[in-house]
Amino acid sequence: DAAKIEEEMGDLFFTLVNLSRFLNVDAEKATDRAVNKFLGRWLYITRKLAARGRSPEDATPAELDLIWNEAREKGL
Repeated sequence: DAAKIEEEMGDLFFTLVNLSRFLNVDAEKATDRAVNKFLGRWLYITRKLAARGRSPEDATPAELDLIWNEAREKGL
């Protein structure tokens, strides 16, 4: 059920924050970096698809994965 999954996700986030503290990692900074990395890769995907006259909604999961990996290889 959705409420149980949400509860478990909260537990997982809490565990990750505690692990960050244990490793002396700023969890907020790490999250910001991850979000920025995701946004850079997503922008790459949307631009690549737009150049083909397509949108992410039109792409297959395999195609999205392929372009995602291209973005990652480019250091995005």
